[in-house]
Amino acid sequence: MAGIVPFALGADTTMPFDYVSMKTIPGYFEAFAETRRLHDHLEKRTPYAFATVLNPMQSEIRGHGNENWGRSYLAHVAEMMYRSGLSWRWFHDRHLETLPDRLAGPLIVPDAHCLTQDQIDAIHQVVARGEGVLWIGGVATEPWPGSGPAPIPSRFQAATFELNLDDNHPLVKNITRPVMLETRVDWSEFEGKTVGRVDGQPGLVLNDQNNQREAWLSGLPMHTYVRPADHSQRRIPTGGVELWQRLLIWLAQRQPLVQLDPYPPPNDYGRTRPWDARDVPTMELLPLHSDNSVLAIIFPYAPVGFNASLLITPRKGTYVKHIKEIWKGEDLDPQYLHNPLKQVRIPLRVPANCELLAILIEF
Repeated sequence: MAGIVPFALGADTTMPFDYVSMKTIPGYFEAFAETRRLHDHLEKRTPYAFATVLNPMQSEIRGHGNENWGRSYLAHVAEMMYRSGLSWRWFHDRHLETLPDRLAGPLIVPDAHCLTQDQIDAIHQVVARGEGVLWIGGVATEPWPGSGPAPIPSRFQAATFELNLDDNHPLVKNITRPVMLETRVDWSEFEGKTVGRVDGQPGLVLNDQNNQREAWLSGLPMHTYVRPADHSQRRIPTGGVELWQRLLIWLAQRQPLVQLDPYPPPNDYGRTRPWDARDVPTMELLPLHSDNSVLAIIFPYAPVGFNASLLITPRKGTYVKHIKEIWKGEDLDPQYLHNPLKQVRIPLRVPANCELLAILIEF
C-alpha cells in the first residue's frame, strides 16, 4: 500500500519518506514495487471527493492561538468524515479568495468565525450553484477586515449536549440513536426551519429555497459516547454520524459517485462479539476518478473479514459499461445489480487475508 495510499489521496510523490522506510523495514521495497502494477491507473485519475471541509486557519489563529485547536477540534471533524464513509478533502480558507473555482460542495464550514467579505461571498457562490453548505457553530456575523482581532461567538460551550430532533421532518426521521454534541454555540440568527433544539434553543436549522440549500448546526456531533456509570471500554455509537451523512447528502442533492454500503460494513469481529458495539471501521475506500471511470481502492486496515456492497451512482447521462477488479484480474460484470435509482450495487465478501481491492468501473 506504500505506493497506493499517497497517490489515492492526491500526493505527487512518496519517495522522500519512503526511501528511508525501504532501507529499514523488511519487505517494504517489495511491497512498494508490487503496487506499481497500478501506477498507470493512478496516473490517469485524480482523487474523488464528495464533500469539502473548510480548514479555518484564520479562525484558529485569531481566536484560538493559545490552544491546540487543530487537535482538540479539527481532528474531530476529520474523524466524523472518516466514520461517515464519505470521501472528502480539506480546503484552506486562504484559497477561498485565490482559488474560488476549485471550491465544491457540499461544503462544511466548521466554526469559521473569521472570514473576509470576499471569502464569505465565495461560500455563498457554492450555495447559489445548488451544491449546499453546512455551517457549524460560530458563524462570521460581520466580515473580518483582514487584519487585527476577530470576534469570537459568545456563549460558546464545550460539554456534552443532546440535540432533540423533530421527527416529523424527513431528513431526521427515524434517526436510530440519540444525537450528542460535543460543542455548542447559542446563535439563532440563521434563517430557516428549526428541526433540532438544544435546551429549547435552535440547534439544527435548514434553509431550502429555490434549489439552494444551507444548514446550521450549533455544534460538532459526537460519534460515540459512554452511557452514565458505564466505565467499560465499549464505544457506544451515537446518531451523530447518521445525521452527518443525511445532512451532507441532503445539501448536495445527489448521492456520492461511489461509496461502501452499509458503512461501516458488518465484519467478522462484530459477529464474534455482538455485545461489543464498536463502530470503528476496519477498512477505507480510496476512490479516484476520471471523466469516464472510477477506480475504487478498498484497503483493509485490520485482518478482519467483512461484507459490504460498493454502491455506484453514475453521473447524469452515463451508465456502467464494465467492472473489473484489477489487482487480481477478476471480471465483476456478472456480479453487479441495478436498483430503481439507476445505481449499481457490487456485492463484496472480503476475507480476512485480503491485501486490497482495486475495482475499476468504466462508464
